[in-house]
Amino acid sequence: MRSHKDLAAWKLSLALVTRVYAVTRTFPEGEAWGLTGQMRRAAVSIPSNIAEGAARGSRREFSRFLRMALGSAAELETQILVAKNLDYLENENTLLEPLTQIRRLISGLLKSLERCFNTSRRSCCVHLAPGAPKSPTCLRVLGTDRAARVASCSRQIRSWSKPSVEQPSPVQGR
Repeated sequence: MRSHKDLAAWKLSLALVTRVYAVTRTFPEGEAWGLTGQMRRAAVSIPSNIAEGAARGSRREFSRFLRMALGSAAELETQILVAKNLDYLENENTLLEPLTQIRRLISGLLKSLERCFNTSRRSCCVHLAPGAPKSPTCLRVLGTDRAARVASCSRQIRSWSKPSVEQPSPVQGR
């Protein structure tokens, strides 16, 4: 992986931030420091954690930050449902559908990181992302050279970075 900017999860979560900001502009002014701020912070936290984890340079750190991104996604989901219950949102699915896709992509990255870079075997087992064949694929890498395994896994993960559906477009503010 060259950069966090190559990851579909990061790209979609960045687009979701724009959408959350647009939607929360319509919330009552009294919510500016309440639900509006919480939703915006949780939304921004998702791509931020993906970016920071990818920049850390270790699989363990990347996994830790991906888990934090999943936590922020769960927090945002809860806040979306609260906003719906308070009648601040007309259609929560405009936020929940892309959020569900982002969570799936992050979960797929976590699974691939857990299976990838396996030093006990001379192969790199990669769980393929959504849109790829359903069963895990083992990429056989000759020799015990860790750098070759890392390069092979990185190429495979990079090939997943194109989203399977179009990125959500921001909602027009009122």
